[in-house]
Amino acid sequence: MIEARSTRPDLGIPVDDVRLKDRVPIGILRSLSPAVSPGGTLFLEDSSGRTVTSTKIAALAAPADLRPETARMRLTVPAGAAVNRR
Repeated sequence: MIEARSTRPDLGIPVDDVRLKDRVPIGILRSLSPAVSPGGTLFLEDSSGRTVTSTKIAALAAPADLRPETARMRLTVPAGAAVNRR
């Protein structure tokens, strides 16, 4: 059974909100649904789909004023991993 969009959490990271600073991806995670988004894990994968690194993300409240709730995210990329932005 598929949950109704209005009741399920939905997170997004717009490409314009991600930048590289000294090989460190930094961005803004946005809550895009009217539901609370529980905490979880954000994964960074290489072009083959292999996980390069990950970080925990905190829960985000539902946007009560129709503006997305946001959280800053930062990943540590291991030495030797290829990093580029498309």
